[in-house]
Amino acid sequence: VKEAIDSFIKADDPTSYLEVVNVATQNGSWEDLVSYLQMARKKARETFVETELAFAYAKTNRLAELEEFISAPNHAQIQTAGDRCFEQGMYEAAKILYNNISNYAKLAV
Repeated sequence: VKEAIDSFIKADDPTSYLEVVNVATQNGSWEDLVSYLQMARKKARETFVETELAFAYAKTNRLAELEEFISAPNHAQIQTAGDRCFEQGMYEAAKILYNNISNYAKLAV
């Protein structure tokens, strides 16, 4: 998986982002996925790409990068990423995401 993702990055090709995200998620290749999604984000400002990047930052415990990413203009679905983090027990990441969108009901939990 790593070699395939590296090939997409070297080719600067974000067109297969759905497949790359699915395979990387199934294989737990989160570090490689972050690199790919960072490249894809530069080429295509897609909501899906940015939401997955936020979640991948959380999965790799890159909380400072997550905060920086969501504080800048983006198209990520913060609520969706926060819910996924919460469901998987990544409470600190979920807190950062919920705080960004002022979801006080989720923060209270």
